[in-house]
Amino acid sequence: MSTFRIQLNNYIQDIYRVNDAVTYTQKQIGNVWKVKCYIKDNLYGEATSPTVAEAKENAAEQALIAHRAGKL
Repeated sequence: MSTFRIQLNNYIQDIYRVNDAVTYTQKQIGNVWKVKCYIKDNLYGEATSPTVAEAKENAAEQALIAHRAGKL
């Protein structure tokens, strides 16, 4: 099963040919994690979830969709 994080990394590596174009910030607020996903230092997705893994996955999904939409 391919996760959105893997899909995003593969997609971005194909475009930019670098390994560090996708970065994340994460912050725990009470029992919730807030994750922001950046592509080349530009915010493309953010999500909150009780787990950091789920928040990263959801932020990656948003970033993948947003970046693809901007490339049309």
